[in-house]
Amino acid sequence: MVGAVQDAESNYLRIAIYLGASILTILHLTAAWKERSKDQKIDGTEWIAVCNVEEIQEDRAKIFTLEKERVAIFKYDGKLSAVSNDCKHQGGPLGEGKIVDGCITCPWHGYQYHPQNGQSPPPFEEKIATYRLKLEGDKIYINPKAEQEGAEIEPIYCNHA
Repeated sequence: MVGAVQDAESNYLRIAIYLGASILTILHLTAAWKERSKDQKIDGTEWIAVCNVEEIQEDRAKIFTLEKERVAIFKYDGKLSAVSNDCKHQGGPLGEGKIVDGCITCPWHGYQYHPQNGQSPPPFEEKIATYRLKLEGDKIYINPKAEQEGAEIEPIYCNHA
């Protein structure tokens, strides 16, 4: 960027480039600050209340940040499962994808994982971390400690399919 500015004959072009770069920087910092405010602070308690069942659409997820780790809670077939939000294939946001044929499907490249264990269907071998959930009434709680990648966790059943 600076090389192009050095060759600019007009000060207007320099001003426009620096102004655009400044605006872009401010937008990125603002977005980071807003995401930071959504972080769930972990205070040593074993379970953290995250949302109500109705807040998650069927075959979709809701994303939460637990101490800098993004987690996606999926609702499918009357069940709830929680996995790491990061696709091992190319880092896509799994929580922005949906459940297709019983698998979490990454919105970037269609890579898939089983929601109950975070394992890719054969012949693939990638695994993501899973999280334990519990349901009290309509309130979903998550244990912020991730299980080992690929660990099988029984989904919790809800009456809100």
